[in-house]
Amino acid sequence: MKERGNLHPEKTDDGCQYLSPASYTLSKEEKESMFECLNSIKVTYGFSSNIKRIINVQEKKFLNLKSYDCHVLMTQLLPVTLRGIIPPHVCLATVKLCAFLNAISQKAINPDELATLQNDVTQCLVSFESVFPPSFFDIMTHLLVHLVKEILILGPVFLHTMFPFERFMGVLKKYVHSHSRPEGSIAHGYGTEEVVEFYVDFIPDLDPISIPESRHEGRLSGKGTLGKKTYIGMKSDYFNKAHYTVLQNSSLVDPYIEVHKDFIQSKWSGKNEAWIRRHHMETFNDW
Repeated sequence: MKERGNLHPEKTDDGCQYLSPASYTLSKEEKESMFECLNSIKVTYGFSSNIKRIINVQEKKFLNLKSYDCHVLMTQLLPVTLRGIIPPHVCLATVKLCAFLNAISQKAINPDELATLQNDVTQCLVSFESVFPPSFFDIMTHLLVHLVKEILILGPVFLHTMFPFERFMGVLKKYVHSHSRPEGSIAHGYGTEEVVEFYVDFIPDLDPISIPESRHEGRLSGKGTLGKKTYIGMKSDYFNKAHYTVLQNSSLVDPYIEVHKDFIQSKWSGKNEAWIRRHHMETFNDW
């Protein structure tokens, strides 16, 4: 029938069959570009785990992915890293899926938009059928169609995700000191923490057991985290240069630049051009 000729096997000079890579297959250079982009991403504290710890740039692999890491990748990072690498029709289908997952993960969802979200995820899966082979579509891929109906019955997704339980299981696992009796260790550790928190309420000058302070706490206000706690400020020279740069790139200030230069030339007519330019940079802000 001569359909999808680019996917047909091709005969090589030595008589063998060559099967060209699919449209979603990444070359070595594209994988390097993707992982270099992931390696350069910086996010705010507490947004996700350290991206550099879950990727291996040399081997082009993801390592030790937690469920929340997959959530951040699918909703925020994957559309950024794949843009401009894979073909447009594959990128568009993938970005649509990421946008759908991001929309249903919000804390506030407009019920009037659920019909649109249902239509979007249906069209997204139809686009996937024209890109990926039938083996890609298992029960997990099909369950995307039922997420909107689940929101209608149970409410927003964040109210019935497994993230809080997984985080609490991580807390309980730290109580296990004897692997032969894990339940007893968990019960003993949890009971000890409850007793400590109870006594802390009645003993003054004690900090309760709670979320630890961020290691970046106070840095934005000038307080360091290592050594002597001193204020780290900006030198006045740097501030003046930054101020001058902002004024130079403002269209409203353009007429005054030439006026100030003419004023300096009329007052110090014997100075050369370099001195006038330097004096203009030093005095223009205050003028």
